[in-house]
Amino acid sequence: MAAREKSKVKTPEKSKIVKKHDIVKEVIDHNQVEEALKASEQNFRNSLDQSMNGIRISDNTDHTSYVNKAILEIFGYKNIQEVMSTPPQEYYTPEAHADWVVRHEKLLRGEPMPKR
Repeated sequence: MAAREKSKVKTPEKSKIVKKHDIVKEVIDHNQVEEALKASEQNFRNSLDQSMNGIRISDNTDHTSYVNKAILEIFGYKNIQEVMSTPPQEYYTPEAHADWVVRHEKLLRGEPMPKR
């Protein structure tokens, strides 16, 4: 019976070691995922910033939160504040603005966006 008691004592210690190992592995995995996400976000940001196409990101109320350098150059703005203070319809031809209004309304209703 003494041998049996010894095995009972060792099992929790082994279990603690395994649990600590699992926790360390989870922390390492989490850190690796976090680093990969940061690298992916930076890659995405670089793609936007370096694009030769003008890119403007806005919310549902059409508040501009991002423009890349190309859009500043295309429209002759010095910075994002100038873009934000300009009504969006001034970025578009009348036809393009009408198309944008239709797409925006569909987006707000949750409808699928037209394919280009």
